[in-house]
Amino acid sequence: MSNYCDLLLKTYNANILDTTEYSIRKIFLNISIISDKIKQQKGNQTLLKLLTNYRLRREQSLRTEPKYIQGPNTLSLHWNNKYQMTIYIFGEYHHHDGPSCKNLLDTKTDKEQISIKKSIINIEDFLYNLSQKTPAFIDFYIETPSFIPNGSHKKENYNSNILNIYNSLFECTRTYSRHDKLCNLIRLHYVDIRQGEKSVNDLSYLINTLYHNMVQLKLLQSDKHVTNIITKLSTTNTIEYYSYIESQLDSQVAKKELEKSFLKKEIKQFCIKRIRKFAGEYKKYLQENILTLFSSKKVDLGQILLALITINSVVMDMYTLSRIFKRFDITRPKSIGSKPNYQPEIPHNIVIYTGSNHSLCYREFLKYIGTKEISTTKIQNDDSHNTCLDLSDFPMPFFNSFPPVGKK
Repeated sequence: MSNYCDLLLKTYNANILDTTEYSIRKIFLNISIISDKIKQQKGNQTLLKLLTNYRLRREQSLRTEPKYIQGPNTLSLHWNNKYQMTIYIFGEYHHHDGPSCKNLLDTKTDKEQISIKKSIINIEDFLYNLSQKTPAFIDFYIETPSFIPNGSHKKENYNSNILNIYNSLFECTRTYSRHDKLCNLIRLHYVDIRQGEKSVNDLSYLINTLYHNMVQLKLLQSDKHVTNIITKLSTTNTIEYYSYIESQLDSQVAKKELEKSFLKKEIKQFCIKRIRKFAGEYKKYLQENILTLFSSKKVDLGQILLALITINSVVMDMYTLSRIFKRFDITRPKSIGSKPNYQPEIPHNIVIYTGSNHSLCYREFLKYIGTKEISTTKIQNDDSHNTCLDLSDFPMPFFNSFPPVGKK
C-alpha cells in the first residue's frame, strides 16, 4: 500500500487507484468519504479533494460529457511513460473568422437544436469546470492575449478565447490569491514572455516598436536600436544572419528557465533547429522587404510582423517546454501565510492551450523525446480556421485513467 501512497504523492493523479486491488481502493475511498463528512481541514487537502473528485466521477459515470467545444480547432492526448506525464494539447486559430459550433444548428429542427446546444461548451467553461472537478492535479500552460496583425490590427478582435480562459483562471496567477480554494488543484503557468516586454530580445523590441508606431514608421529611423536590428535582419551574409537569429534564444528570461529544466539539452537542440527553420523560410523575404520600413515604398507591415512573430515564437516555446520539464520547489508555500504547498514536484497532468503553431511545436517535441500520441481530433472539413472541436472520437472525460487510453 505504501507504494500506491508514494505514487499518489508523486503524480497527484487519483486514477492510480484503478490499478490497485479493490480492498486498497476502498480504503482510500473511505478516507475521502469520512474526510468530507467531518469537513477535514488538516493534512493534504489537495490529495483529499482529488480523491473526492475521483470517487464522485466514478459514482456519476453515466453523466453526459460535451460533444463539442467552442474555441479550439485541434486537440491531442499524449503519454510519456518515462516521466509519467499525461498531456492534453489544444490548438486554436487566433482570428475567429471560421466555422463555429453555431453552424451545427443550420438546417436543424427546433427540437434538434435544443439537443445540440446542450452538447456544446465554450472552452473557458470547459477548462474551468475541469479545474474544479479533476481527479488529477493539473498544470495549465495558457498562452496570454497577444496580437498578430491581419489587416485591421485590432487587438480587441483577437484572442477572445485565450482572454476568456485567462480571465476565468486569472486568480491562480496572483501571489495573494493563488492559494485560494479555486486554485488548490491546479498550477497556472504564464508562458508568453514576449508580451509587453521589449527587453526580452531584439525581435521582441522590434515587434513591439513596430506595433506601436504603425502610423508613423518614419520615426523608427531615430531609434538606433531598431536600425541596428533591421540592418542585421537584412544582411546577405548567411552565417551572420543565422547566427543573429539563433542569438534570440539567448533571452535572459528564457535561458534562466531553460537552466532549471531536466531536459535543457534536448529543448535547446530542438529550439535551435526550429528557429533556424523559420529563419530560412523568411530569409529572402526579410532581405528584400524589411528595409522598406525606412523607404517611401508601400509597406506590407502585416506580412513583415508575421515573419518576425513566427521566428520569435520559438522563444516562447523554449520557455514553455522548460517549465513543463522542470522540478518545482514544493517546500516553499505558494505565498506568505498560506498552507503547505501540496503539489507535485514535476508536472504529471498537463493541459496546454495555445495558438496552432505553438501547439504543433509541442507535439513535435513530445515526439522528439519519444512520447506516445494516444488520440487526436481531426480538423473538420479540412478547415484550419474552424473554431468548433468535435469530440466524438476523442476519449472523455479528461484525466479518466492512468495511464491514459484511447477511445474504445
